[in-house]
Amino acid sequence: MFEPGSFRIMVTDANHRIRDFLKRELEQEGYTVACISSGVEAYNCIRDANCFDLVILDPELLVPYDHSLLWKVIKQNGPPRIIIHAYADFLPELKSSDTLRIVEKNASSIAVLKEEVRRCYSLMEGT
Repeated sequence: MFEPGSFRIMVTDANHRIRDFLKRELEQEGYTVACISSGVEAYNCIRDANCFDLVILDPELLVPYDHSLLWKVIKQNGPPRIIIHAYADFLPELKSSDTLRIVEKNASSIAVLKEEVRRCYSLMEGT
């Protein structure tokens, strides 16, 4: 059986407070979480499918590299699964798929994000 502690999540966010908050909340759920603050480092980890099972990606982290890096990440759209976590005004016209989910940031709750993480974990557990 797939153990929550072995479900590896990479959290990226331009704001270190949000990264730390998400890490703390997800670790309390039993997941293994690493935070990354560099867009290039995030991209390299996403390219290496063995690094993480799930990436929570703040596309603002990739802005300094132009949107081309974001589009490369999205085009890859294979393992690991990716949750784009951004404010509505930042979200490009993307559609959710089996490996790419879109979750709008909400200043008052991360319940929707946690639900998507549970969904991804359940998909992984079923494989």
